[in-house]
Amino acid sequence: PTESNSKYLVNLLSMELTYFSSGLLFAAVVKRWVWDYAITVTCIHVGLTSAVMQEFPLIWQWWLALGSGLFLMICNGQLIAYFACQNDHSYPTFDNY
Repeated sequence: PTESNSKYLVNLLSMELTYFSSGLLFAAVVKRWVWDYAITVTCIHVGLTSAVMQEFPLIWQWWLALGSGLFLMICNGQLIAYFACQNDHSYPTFDNY
């Protein structure tokens, strides 16, 4: 993967936008514990990728893109869920700790 390869850049942008929008979807559906769903989906993604490619991915750029997408999904989803559920007393807050 190089920055000059347009197919790589399109795939990278597609993955990051998918992870970003998945965070919104998880926040709307589960309303809490978005990080758990994000990590589960990412582990399934790595497993399916390994099965399809028939090898474990070792390219550091792929792992960097996957990690940044996971970070986007968790932060985006948790923030949306937190602000959407502020009046819901069953949603865990930092005040409970």
